[in-house]
Amino acid sequence: MRNQEFEKLCCQLNEGGTLFVENLDSRYTGRVLACFENALEVEAFGHRFNWPPERCRPASGASPLGPPSSH
Repeated sequence: MRNQEFEKLCCQLNEGGTLFVENLDSRYTGRVLACFENALEVEAFGHRFNWPPERCRPASGASPLGPPSSH
């Protein structure tokens, strides 16, 4: 996402919104927990990740895919 989108998302989060983003590399979607200068803290499949905002895009809900598998 572009810097302007990132800033808007962080403002919405600070106002109490529930927001989701999709990671463009893994194609997983997670709920945004916090915004940092260079990362989004995201919860997906019961785990927390820091995803770079430039590798994410806004999403409408939780990931339809199941959790990552080691198989």
